[in-house]
Amino acid sequence: MPVGFNSLPEYPEVECSDYLLPDRKGATNEPAHEHEHREPGIVEGWAESAAGLYRSFEFQSFEAVIDFMGAMSETIVAMDHHPKWSNDHNLLSVMIYTQDRAAPGLRNVTDKDRDLAYAMSELYDQIA
Repeated sequence: MPVGFNSLPEYPEVECSDYLLPDRKGATNEPAHEHEHREPGIVEGWAESAAGLYRSFEFQSFEAVIDFMGAMSETIVAMDHHPKWSNDHNLLSVMIYTQDRAAPGLRNVTDKDRDLAYAMSELYDQIA
């Protein structure tokens, strides 16, 4: 039976504070969690370019894509960092980047982008 908006499945809690680095002024690429050991600038499963971070997620159904997007919405709003995403049936494509305020139209990849990518990947890994 398809899952509707009135009967969303229970997803694990994902707190945005788990993914935020403690000091934005002196931001580093240190792991957001003590148990994570990542290379600086690398987010596993994501392609990184000057245009941003990109990843596709495959789900069992269209409804599962919508449920995932809904489950991520609280974290996205709390981080005040919104991805560009679109879906085609059971495939969700995500682009995360930061607009360069000094040069409108230019994009940068920042720690905040990587933090959101990690949050999305962790939730996906928990439910996939």
